[in-house]
Amino acid sequence: MAESTYKCTIEDCLNGLYFAIDLGWYDYATFDTKTYERYEKVENGDMNWIVPKKFLAVMTLLILKLMRDMRKLKMET
Repeated sequence: MAESTYKCTIEDCLNGLYFAIDLGWYDYATFDTKTYERYEKVENGDMNWIVPKKFLAVMTLLILKLMRDMRKLKMET
């Protein structure tokens, strides 16, 4: 695993969660864990909403294609 190039503490994460709850971006009662886990996987695009319904972070299609090609080569050998 690569070493992080930035410092992110537990306090930073909790502050981010507080901020998201305060803005209405996260609601524990309605969060769809199964959908999150499906789209969080690399083979499904590794997609995460940064700002709900406005800003979506995704893995680049080039990297996804390279990973699929590598898997295909591995299966052929």
